[in-house]
Amino acid sequence: IGLTISITVLSVILLHISLLQFEIFILDFTAHHYFLIAFASTLATMFCLKGYLNTRLYFKTTKNVSGNLTKSVSKSNFKTSDTFTSSIKERTILIDKEKINTLIFPSYDVLDRIDEIESREKELKKAMTLGNIYKQKVKIVFRDINSQKTTETTIWNADSGHVTLKGGVILPLKSIIRIEI
Repeated sequence: IGLTISITVLSVILLHISLLQFEIFILDFTAHHYFLIAFASTLATMFCLKGYLNTRLYFKTTKNVSGNLTKSVSKSNFKTSDTFTSSIKERTILIDKEKINTLIFPSYDVLDRIDEIESREKELKKAMTLGNIYKQKVKIVFRDINSQKTTETTIWNADSGHVTLKGGVILPLKSIIRIEI
């Protein structure tokens, strides 16, 4: 308290202002800094929220020896859009739809960003409509555990986890990178 009084008296003497003017100066100063702190906090919150929404942490659920379910990380959550871009540029292998049932698919979603996943769902709905009404084939680019593959077929049905292709072939939704109509 003594230090505060000393600083106040020294400031009043050196700045040639009254005690009331000094109090107004301090109140203006604190109000200004509260605004800056609130602004900086808002920016930090927005930055953290953006990072949270653009990254995903994937878990693989497995049973251990005693039969209990455990979760382990099966894919890094520090992926960037560069990884997605490079996976698009990867050479794709054309495969017959009948061979899809023999493939092993990753346990994680091959798309990282929410906007990419939403775009995939929209394209899937369009492709399903075209397949059911007009019997039109679409090109599906997907990934198994080894590489990126492509097939051309008609989509009959799609739900939250799987896509049913012509002939009853089932493809996991999480493995689809994009659908080209």
